[in-house]
Amino acid sequence: MRKILLLVVVACALVGVWFASQGRPTGALALHTDPGAPDEAEVFSALLGNSPVVLYSIQPGEPGPGCENKVLGSVRLTGKERETVAGAVRLGIEQKRDKLEAGCFNPHHGMVIDRVAFIICYQCLQVYCWKLKPGEKVDFNSGAASCKFLTTGAPAEVLNRVLSDHRVVLGKS
Repeated sequence: MRKILLLVVVACALVGVWFASQGRPTGALALHTDPGAPDEAEVFSALLGNSPVVLYSIQPGEPGPGCENKVLGSVRLTGKERETVAGAVRLGIEQKRDKLEAGCFNPHHGMVIDRVAFIICYQCLQVYCWKLKPGEKVDFNSGAASCKFLTTGAPAEVLNRVLSDHRVVLGKS
Protein backbone atom coordinates (compact mmCIF):
# COMPACT_ATOMS: atom_id res chain seq x y z
CA MET A 1 0.00 0.00 0.00
CA ARG A 2 2.86 2.40 0.82
CA LYS A 3 4.49 1.68 -2.53
CA ILE A 4 1.27 2.54 -4.37
CA LEU A 5 0.88 5.78 -2.41
CA LEU A 6 4.51 6.69 -3.11
CA LEU A 7 3.98 5.94 -6.81
CA VAL A 8 0.91 8.20 -6.90
CA VAL A 9 2.80 11.05 -5.16
CA VAL A 10 5.74 10.76 -7.57
CA ALA A 11 3.39 10.68 -10.58
CA CYS A 12 1.61 13.83 -9.38
CA ALA A 13 4.95 15.57 -8.87
CA LEU A 14 6.07 14.63 -12.39
CA VAL A 15 2.84 15.94 -13.89
CA GLY A 16 3.34 19.22 -11.99
CA VAL A 17 6.91 19.51 -13.27
CA TRP A 18 5.70 18.84 -16.83
CA PHE A 19 3.02 21.58 -16.56
CA ALA A 20 5.59 24.02 -15.19
CA SER A 21 7.94 23.23 -18.08
CA GLN A 22 5.19 24.17 -20.54
CA GLY A 23 5.36 27.84 -19.42
CA ARG A 24 1.73 27.62 -18.38
CA PRO A 25 0.30 28.36 -14.94
CA THR A 26 -0.45 25.20 -13.00
CA GLY A 27 -3.25 26.60 -10.86
CA ALA A 28 -4.80 29.49 -12.77
CA LEU A 29 -7.72 29.07 -15.08
CA ALA A 30 -10.02 31.79 -16.30
CA LEU A 31 -13.28 31.54 -14.34
CA HIS A 32 -15.21 32.93 -17.26
CA THR A 33 -14.40 34.37 -20.63
CA ASP A 34 -16.77 36.55 -22.65
CA PRO A 35 -16.70 36.22 -26.46
CA GLY A 36 -13.97 38.50 -27.81
CA ALA A 37 -12.04 38.57 -24.52
CA PRO A 38 -8.40 37.52 -24.28
CA ASP A 39 -7.96 33.87 -23.49
CA GLU A 40 -5.72 32.48 -20.76
CA ALA A 41 -2.78 32.06 -23.15
CA GLU A 42 -2.95 35.73 -24.26
CA VAL A 43 -3.13 36.97 -20.68
CA PHE A 44 -0.12 34.95 -19.53
CA SER A 45 1.81 35.72 -22.70
CA ALA A 46 1.40 39.43 -21.90
CA LEU A 47 2.48 38.90 -18.29
CA LEU A 48 5.48 36.76 -19.26
CA GLY A 49 6.62 38.90 -22.21
CA ASN A 50 8.90 41.92 -22.13
CA SER A 51 6.62 44.65 -23.49
CA PRO A 52 6.32 47.72 -21.28
CA VAL A 53 3.67 47.77 -18.54
CA VAL A 54 1.59 50.84 -17.84
CA LEU A 55 0.54 50.60 -14.19
CA TYR A 56 -2.41 52.71 -13.01
CA SER A 57 -3.54 53.84 -9.58
CA ILE A 58 -7.34 53.84 -9.37
CA GLN A 59 -9.80 55.35 -6.93
CA PRO A 60 -12.87 53.08 -7.08
CA GLY A 61 -16.23 54.73 -7.55
CA GLU A 62 -18.96 54.63 -4.93
CA PRO A 63 -20.97 51.40 -5.21
CA GLY A 64 -24.20 51.63 -7.15
CA PRO A 65 -25.47 52.40 -10.62
CA GLY A 66 -23.17 54.56 -12.71
CA CYS A 67 -20.18 54.23 -10.38
CA GLU A 68 -17.02 55.61 -11.97
CA ASN A 69 -13.49 54.41 -11.28
CA LYS A 70 -11.11 57.39 -11.39
CA VAL A 71 -7.52 57.08 -12.62
CA LEU A 72 -5.29 58.91 -10.14
CA GLY A 73 -2.06 58.46 -12.08
CA SER A 74 0.04 56.01 -14.02
CA VAL A 75 3.62 55.03 -14.70
CA ARG A 76 5.22 53.25 -17.67
CA LEU A 77 7.51 50.46 -16.52
CA THR A 78 10.28 48.63 -18.37
CA GLY A 79 13.15 46.37 -17.38
CA LYS A 80 13.39 45.22 -13.78
CA GLU A 81 10.34 47.18 -12.57
CA ARG A 82 8.25 45.69 -15.39
CA GLU A 83 9.38 42.19 -14.41
CA THR A 84 8.63 42.89 -10.74
CA VAL A 85 5.08 44.15 -11.35
CA ALA A 86 4.04 41.66 -14.06
CA GLY A 87 5.67 38.82 -12.11
CA ALA A 88 3.82 39.75 -8.91
CA VAL A 89 0.46 39.84 -10.70
CA ARG A 90 1.19 36.54 -12.47
CA LEU A 91 2.24 34.82 -9.24
CA GLY A 92 -0.83 36.15 -7.43
CA ILE A 93 -3.04 34.52 -10.05
CA GLU A 94 -1.03 31.30 -10.17
CA GLN A 95 -0.89 30.91 -6.39
CA LYS A 96 -4.62 31.38 -5.77
CA ARG A 97 -5.73 27.84 -5.00
CA ASP A 98 -9.25 28.29 -3.70
CA LYS A 99 -12.29 29.76 -5.40
CA LEU A 100 -13.08 32.17 -2.56
CA GLU A 101 -13.85 35.74 -3.56
CA ALA A 102 -15.81 38.61 -2.08
CA GLY A 103 -18.38 40.57 -4.01
CA CYS A 104 -17.07 44.11 -3.55
CA PHE A 105 -14.94 44.83 -6.64
CA ASN A 106 -13.30 48.07 -5.49
CA PRO A 107 -10.34 48.14 -7.89
CA HIS A 108 -7.27 50.14 -6.88
CA HIS A 109 -4.95 48.97 -9.68
CA GLY A 110 -5.02 48.72 -13.44
CA MET A 111 -2.44 47.69 -16.03
CA VAL A 112 -2.03 47.58 -19.77
CA ILE A 113 0.42 45.19 -21.44
CA ASP A 114 0.41 44.39 -25.16
CA ARG A 115 -3.15 45.68 -25.65
CA VAL A 116 -4.39 43.51 -22.76
CA ALA A 117 -5.96 45.64 -20.04
CA PHE A 118 -6.27 44.46 -16.42
CA ILE A 119 -8.34 45.92 -13.58
CA ILE A 120 -7.63 44.42 -10.17
CA CYS A 121 -9.34 44.40 -6.78
CA TYR A 122 -7.14 42.96 -4.06
CA GLN A 123 -10.00 43.20 -1.53
CA CYS A 124 -12.23 40.68 -3.29
CA LEU A 125 -9.27 39.02 -5.07
CA GLN A 126 -10.56 39.42 -8.65
CA VAL A 127 -8.76 40.35 -11.87
CA TYR A 128 -10.67 41.25 -15.04
CA CYS A 129 -8.84 41.40 -18.38
CA TRP A 130 -9.92 42.59 -21.81
CA LYS A 131 -8.38 43.39 -25.20
CA LEU A 132 -7.89 46.93 -26.41
CA LYS A 133 -8.32 47.66 -30.11
CA PRO A 134 -5.32 49.24 -31.88
CA GLY A 135 -5.14 52.89 -30.82
CA GLU A 136 -7.91 52.47 -28.21
CA LYS A 137 -7.37 54.32 -24.92
CA VAL A 138 -7.97 52.26 -21.78
CA ASP A 139 -11.25 52.95 -19.98
CA PHE A 140 -11.57 51.29 -16.58
CA ASN A 141 -15.34 51.93 -16.66
CA SER A 142 -16.06 50.46 -20.08
CA GLY A 143 -17.43 47.07 -19.06
CA ALA A 144 -15.60 45.61 -22.07
CA ALA A 145 -15.75 41.87 -22.83
CA SER A 146 -13.56 40.26 -20.23
CA CYS A 147 -12.12 37.18 -18.72
CA LYS A 148 -11.87 36.83 -14.96
CA PHE A 149 -9.19 35.32 -12.75
CA LEU A 150 -8.90 35.09 -9.00
CA THR A 151 -5.71 36.22 -7.26
CA THR A 152 -4.12 36.42 -3.85
CA GLY A 153 -3.77 39.77 -2.11
CA ALA A 154 0.04 39.60 -2.05
CA PRO A 155 0.75 41.61 -5.24
CA ALA A 156 -1.02 44.73 -3.91
CA GLU A 157 1.97 45.61 -1.72
CA VAL A 158 4.35 45.37 -4.70
CA LEU A 159 2.11 47.49 -6.95
CA ASN A 160 1.59 50.11 -4.23
CA ARG A 161 5.34 50.31 -3.58
CA VAL A 162 6.15 50.82 -7.27
CA LEU A 163 3.44 53.46 -7.66
CA SER A 164 4.64 55.25 -4.50
CA ASP A 165 8.27 55.11 -5.68
CA HIS A 166 7.13 57.03 -8.78
CA ARG A 167 5.14 59.50 -6.65
CA VAL A 168 1.80 58.31 -8.01
CA VAL A 169 -1.05 58.93 -5.55
CA LEU A 170 -2.68 55.73 -4.23
CA GLY A 171 -6.45 55.26 -4.05
CA LYS A 172 -8.15 55.33 -0.67
CA SER A 173 -9.96 52.27 0.62
